[in-house]
Amino acid sequence: METQVINYGRSNSETSVGICYLNDNSITIEFKKGGTYLYSEGCYVEEMKCLARAGDGLGSYIQKNKPPFTKTP
Repeated sequence: METQVINYGRSNSETSVGICYLNDNSITIEFKKGGTYLYSEGCYVEEMKCLARAGDGLGSYIQKNKPPFTKTP
């Protein structure tokens, strides 16, 4: 699968999530206030990709579930 880019923040002005990059086994999120984080562990990834595609609930999901991440440059 090629990387799918979703401008999440465009459709939801109140979210902290900016741009999402979806890959086979991961999702990378650029947050509006800075910081880019790679999520690639466990059951969180597929749910986060579904929320990113739907354009709703991703920021809340991250705050509630606190999925493991790697901060990227």
